[in-house]
Amino acid sequence: MRLLMLGATGLVGRTILSQALAKDAISEVVAPTRSPLVPQNKLLNPVNLRLDELAPRE
Repeated sequence: MRLLMLGATGLVGRTILSQALAKDAISEVVAPTRSPLVPQNKLLNPVNLRLDELAPRE
């Protein structure tokens, strides 16, 4: 299972991120942020100052 996580740099988000990365059932965590996170196994961390630019436009 892949997990999209917003708010990974906040107090609660950091805790949830570490728990999600430790779960065997989760194969990848996608956590877009404005500042880079520490690289970790299973973590995909697209960094962009404007998070709305990561969403596809129609």
